[in-house]
Amino acid sequence: MEQNNEFVKVFFPNINTNTYEIKREEKNRDITIHTPNGIYIIENKIKSIPTNEQLCKYADDSKFISGILTGLQNEKPQNITAEKWNYISYSEISRGIKDRLELLNSTNKSVCKMYCDILDNLCSIISEKLQMSFNTWNFDDAEELKEIRFDDAYKKLKLEILKDELLKVIDYNDGALVDNNFTFKVETGFSHKNPLISFKYIYNYEGKITNVYSIGLQIQGNNITRYVETKSGNVNQFSNGYDDFFTAFADKGWFDDKYDVNSSTIKLKLASDYQLYETNMKPKKGNSTKRGKNKLTYNAYNDFIYQQFNIMDKSNINKLGYEVKKHLEYARTILKDTEIIFKELI
Repeated sequence: MEQNNEFVKVFFPNINTNTYEIKREEKNRDITIHTPNGIYIIENKIKSIPTNEQLCKYADDSKFISGILTGLQNEKPQNITAEKWNYISYSEISRGIKDRLELLNSTNKSVCKMYCDILDNLCSIISEKLQMSFNTWNFDDAEELKEIRFDDAYKKLKLEILKDELLKVIDYNDGALVDNNFTFKVETGFSHKNPLISFKYIYNYEGKITNVYSIGLQIQGNNITRYVETKSGNVNQFSNGYDDFFTAFADKGWFDDKYDVNSSTIKLKLASDYQLYETNMKPKKGNSTKRGKNKLTYNAYNDFIYQQFNIMDKSNINKLGYEVKKHLEYARTILKDTEIIFKELI
């Protein structure tokens, strides 16, 4: 197939040469097609969606003509606006290949048709699921894909889509400099097979991102977690360890120092007032929520201190985004004050 120009046209219909060379993983690009006129790039993404910055980096070549991003969902990701990049789904790819099956010998033809049919059906299932639930923070619909071992890919793809939807509401740019000394970062990942997303302000020192201190939120399952993290060993520099670390931020309203583990609410500050939230924060093995001589209520591991509470409404991603935005706006109001706590620890 690689040697037949017609199959290359599945991705680049306007390519007009039979002279080309295909290279894999050249300069971290999945597929690079070299022609006498220049290069064409195919970036294959199954479990994630690249940023425009990534695509521009792949295309940073004077010979670059055009690029194609592939994916499982039928619709082009809304965040992809990079110049000279187009999108093609695996459904379109499989149909394009099936239209050219007569160019293959009989053995390859039957195998290829079967593979394309499976791929087309899989894309249809995933696109339908995404269309039905892309606006909700819920990954239960991935269970139906477990039998074909595609639940993980679906969760990762949906997580990236939800991240982009949340960022639209929050209206913060990932990597943006905030108040001179902090960088806003968004990260996605998995913990115990559950998708999570983190929004955080990372402290900069002399213009560079450090791991000295970050403050932020994590969303996972039914919980939003307010947390503060510092580099290994910093907590030990406080006189009373975790308690002093926690109290410094409770004094600023980031944590609730009056929270009762037997209660079902937690009191957190947002903008100019306090607000009560339901919580399912429970003591964890080897890591009690009642800590220290003052019996302050929080969870901690290593140099990560946090309090959890329930998501008020995850049925609509816009409502969740607005909720996250309120927390981030409050965190931003205390950045300067809390910076003083950690500046001496650098």
